[in-house]
Order: sequence, then C-alpha cells, then structure tokens
Amino acid sequence: MNELKKRRKAHNYTLEYIASELGTTKCNYYKKECGQVKVSLMEAFKLAKIYDTTVDELFFNYKVD
Repeated sequence: MNELKKRRKAHNYTLEYIASELGTTKCNYYKKECGQVKVSLMEAFKLAKIYDTTVDELFFNYKVD
C-alpha cells in the first residue's frame, strides 16, 4: 500500500473527501493514489497540509527536522 493510501486510511478519509479537497474526481484521485496519474506540485502541498506533514515526508519518506 502506498503512502497516500496509508495516510488516507489512517485518517479515515474517503476517496471522495480527498478528491473534493483537491478539486478533482474520485476516479482521478484514485489513479493518483495508484501511481497511474502524477500528483501536481500544488496537489502535493495540499495533501501535505491535509495530512499535517511535509511534502518530503509524504512523497519521499524523508523527515525534515
């Protein structure tokens, strides 16, 4: 399971909720979670904010101190 899906499940968020926060469709966000569609830089920052983390930690498993 990839990091985006892990975080979404850990926060009990639905695909619909995250998709609406990003301004996209559930189907499109699902493809982003699966790696079929790339996450834009702006979406990466929005996702990091939603999950209260950094882009580095969310996408690169790199914790910034």
